[in-house]
Amino acid sequence: MNKYWKAIGLYAVIFVIILAVLAFNNEGITAPEKEQKAYTYSDLVTELEGGNIKELDISRSKEVGDFGTVEATL
Repeated sequence: MNKYWKAIGLYAVIFVIILAVLAFNNEGITAPEKEQKAYTYSDLVTELEGGNIKELDISRSKEVGDFGTVEATL
């Protein structure tokens, strides 16, 4: 029974090493983040009128003084 635990331990160590390499790689194991660019309100209106907006998500937090955020996919 002891030799089975040694084999399982070896595979577990190899698995952890592979995960560590992927985690510290430039690409990582998560999906790449989208490039974000800050726009002014007039830029947003111009892009909307030009038909360049693919998706628009408007959200507002409940904090006082926060006017919310807009995320647009061009």
